Amino acid sequence: MKHFIRLTAVLLLAVWLVPEPITGFGVTEAQAQRNFQRGRMPNLLDMLFGGGLRKQRQQRIQRKRTETRRVIVRGGTSNARITRQPAPKVIVQKSENAKTVLVVGDFLADGLNWGLEQAYSENPDVVFLDKSSGLSGMVRDDVVDWPVRTPELIEEFSPVAVVVAVGMNDRQQIRMSGKRIAKLTDEWKTEYVDRIERLVKAVRDRDLPLIWLGLPPVGSGRMTTDYLVFNEIYRTAVEAAGGEFVDIWDGFTNAEGAFISAGPDINGQIVRLRNSDGINMTNAGKRKLAFYAEKAIRKLTGIGSSSVNAALLGSLNQDLLKAPEYDPAKSGKTAVISLDDTATEGAGGLDGAVGFTKAGADESATSYDLVSKGLAFAPWEDRIDAQWGLPEKVQKADGENIAGEEANPEKSAAVPDAEPAVSSQ
Repeated sequence: MKHFIRLTAVLLLAVWLVPEPITGFGVTEAQAQRNFQRGRMPNLLDMLFGGGLRKQRQQRIQRKRTETRRVIVRGGTSNARITRQPAPKVIVQKSENAKTVLVVGDFLADGLNWGLEQAYSENPDVVFLDKSSGLSGMVRDDVVDWPVRTPELIEEFSPVAVVVAVGMNDRQQIRMSGKRIAKLTDEWKTEYVDRIERLVKAVRDRDLPLIWLGLPPVGSGRMTTDYLVFNEIYRTAVEAAGGEFVDIWDGFTNAEGAFISAGPDINGQIVRLRNSDGINMTNAGKRKLAFYAEKAIRKLTGIGSSSVNAALLGSLNQDLLKAPEYDPAKSGKTAVISLDDTATEGAGGLDGAVGFTKAGADESATSYDLVSKGLAFAPWEDRIDAQWGLPEKVQKADGENIAGEEANPEKSAAVPDAEPAVSSQ
């Protein structure tokens, strides 16, 4: 042991006395040269192991720094793994008769428009027209007077729907009749509500679908509190006029309802949603805004319904479904519908909801005939009910009998001891 200690001391002394970089003991000449240029001489670990341990440790530290970011949460911070955001999609050439969706509002609307363009990047039949103004709002009508400007845009571009995202800049006094009205006072709210209702009316009077995106929480607690008040004003005015208010609040908070700068994207991956200012959106945040809006657009206009149907049918094994030997009981193989596809997730209503019976033949759900008309599906060959055949008559919307016999009013009325229907309410 004493000999080993002496040998080690001699080696260390030799290292410090040698004026040129050492290339022995596993340290390459290139490594020694880099160390010498940096003013750091190789230590014992470098000489014995060639700097491998140091390099591995530095790589581990670098990976940790790359994968881990500080996620801002109201009331503290926490660590989370951040997934690298994908590159923006290439937008396909739009067709000449593509439908136009008008997007108006402030800088939130600008980000929403970008997200919608990405969401419909492969759809040539829809164009999103960005007429937002970053510094505008419903307070500063000297920048853009949206209740006046929006109908002008509608007349000029003839959109099939109008999407609104505004209010991020509205935490300020209203100037009216030569005076300043303090924010969120009763007089301020009265004037603000009037401006919102005029904008809503400008769209709905032209019988256009209106999709109004709510404001998200931000890093500032006071701003967030005000935005909650604004959202209730928007919701009340929009829903009263038959428009669609899209609440995005929960998409940018954690389980406790606190603001987060990073969270799940549309694919469930943890990504950075907000910039360092806690207000503006990253590309992933903009895409998430569009995720909420596109469902409302699809519901009110039918735009994108074909993509959803394709996604749904794509999740079915059609060959398996139609095969003569299709026998789930024996083979254990069935046609499976994916429930986690983002295109079909969060439809917000079952078949038969408002607007379902008005759907065109090419846009209706597969169960449209059954729900709306009472028409049963024809059984496939070799299915157990195929041998029964189809009834001679199928119940129509005008009240014909589904069993193939003409309805008998007298017979149907003669049920004296019938139990009353049980309400689910």
